[in-house]
Amino acid sequence: MYFPPSLQPDQYKVLDMQEKLEVKDGYMTLTRCFKYLGSWISDNLKDEYEIETRVKKAQAQMGTLKPFFQCKYINLAVKCSVYMAVPMNTVLWGCES
Repeated sequence: MYFPPSLQPDQYKVLDMQEKLEVKDGYMTLTRCFKYLGSWISDNLKDEYEIETRVKKAQAQMGTLKPFFQCKYINLAVKCSVYMAVPMNTVLWGCES
């Protein structure tokens, strides 16, 4: 990701993301965020987009697991283990860095 020093934030927000910029060997396009090694890198180098994405994934997982958590025949300890293994792991992955 390249951040030119002359490009102010106000100017950057009005740029067309579909615009192709010519470089030596062809062209490149602009993007507001991209995934690199499993993490989302945004144009402002803040973590808000990454966190929002992880929370949405965990919410989707909780929705998928809803019948599992509502089942009265499954032990509470098993439910706790699944909760810690799936949605909590999704939200907290990479937080130590």
